Amino acid sequence: VRGGGECSEDEECGEGKCVKEQEVKFWTSSSSMKKVCKCPSHHVGPYCLTHDYHDDTPGAYDYELDTGWFLHRVAMPYVPLPLVVVLFTILAGFAGAFYSTHEKKRLTDGVYRGHTKGEATPRFNR
Repeated sequence: VRGGGECSEDEECGEGKCVKEQEVKFWTSSSSMKKVCKCPSHHVGPYCLTHDYHDDTPGAYDYELDTGWFLHRVAMPYVPLPLVVVLFTILAGFAGAFYSTHEKKRLTDGVYRGHTKGEATPRFNR
């Protein structure tokens, strides 16, 4: 709200001026003797006592108004560093196991022999 508070003199309007209601509002009777505050562009409130602050950084409401592509509106999740380390270690283990198995197959002409007959457990020696 920029002005509109009832007044009788300029001092009541902070940084604004006390003017006839017809100067501020379009739909008033011409016989109205009521006076109201009219604020300059850098003050707000019914009595022009508050600065019209502007925050240049976008807030939650500004992000909600964003009509861009969907992924621009989705926040990136936070991933803790220990979780990244554990997942990388597990991935490296799987990659190492795959590489080891692949090398064993390559060295044995495509036939994988996990154990030799002497190394197998007794239940597999039938």
